[in-house]
Amino acid sequence: MSMLIASDVHGSLDAARGLSARVAAHGVERVVLLGDLLYHGPRNPLPPSYDPAATARELNRNAAITWAVRGNCDSEVDDWMLEFDCAVDHRRFTVGGVRFEASHGHRPGFTPDNLAGVLPGSVLLYGHTHVKTLERREGIVLANPGSTTFPKDDGPGYLLFSNGTLTLHSLDGIALRSLRP
Repeated sequence: MSMLIASDVHGSLDAARGLSARVAAHGVERVVLLGDLLYHGPRNPLPPSYDPAATARELNRNAAITWAVRGNCDSEVDDWMLEFDCAVDHRRFTVGGVRFEASHGHRPGFTPDNLAGVLPGSVLLYGHTHVKTLERREGIVLANPGSTTFPKDDGPGYLLFSNGTLTLHSLDGIALRSLRP
């Protein structure tokens, strides 16, 4: 099974459309969204294409294959707009024999600085920092796709898990680096 993993869309219709294009281009079977989906939050400026309602409609195009977790900017009303569950803080699942822990990355136990809740040998998928990360630490793979909308590094990105390999990509589809969990 292949998965596209993204985070921190923050209501940007352009970013949501970019993700839909990547989902179609890769033909993935699962989309994992790591929170902060519809709202920009009080510390962020409005994205140029800020439209939470249209962003929800765009993300809903892949609702049947989407798993999500709640971010610090997400609220209960997001559940009303999105056709997939985004109200949980953490998801644990196995794909292709690899155990994944998915969290936005703002709750203790599921952050790079506090791995207490992460099972050894897992991949921790997290967002929140808006910085792309793909590294192994203490027997755990830390994988952050960065932000699709407000990157604090070299640009918007996402992760792809395919054929047992995690690959960081720029939002325009260019592979940046890979790691086998």
